Amino acid sequence: MFLPRTFLEEVAAPLWNGAVVSKAAEPTSRTVAGRAYYACHLTILARLREARGSEFAPGHEGLYNELLRSKNLSVRTLLGAALMDLYALRVQADYHLDESFRRGDAEQALEIAQDIIANLNLVDEI
Repeated sequence: MFLPRTFLEEVAAPLWNGAVVSKAAEPTSRTVAGRAYYACHLTILARLREARGSEFAPGHEGLYNELLRSKNLSVRTLLGAALMDLYALRVQADYHLDESFRRGDAEQALEIAQDIIANLNLVDEI
């Protein structure tokens, strides 16, 4: 079974660390943001499906809104708000091709994703 967090551990982070192409390249920055987002989105979704059943399918905005509705402040801030910010970066990277997406944007996406993965235990407190 494929584990979505490998997008972060085996694609986004190594790509960013120069394993494949230059960090200065805009395509690298855009790819890092997308893979970092999907690592978090799919990992959180899988955890929630374990708890709520396989039919739980809220979509992108629905997932972070589900986290933002939690009674637990840590879930709302460390997961919900963070996933929403990461989603915004992914949308910028994937769809706003007329705007530059720089190294700092990719670094921000990677940092947010790593923080989300580090706080995944909070999913159990929703």
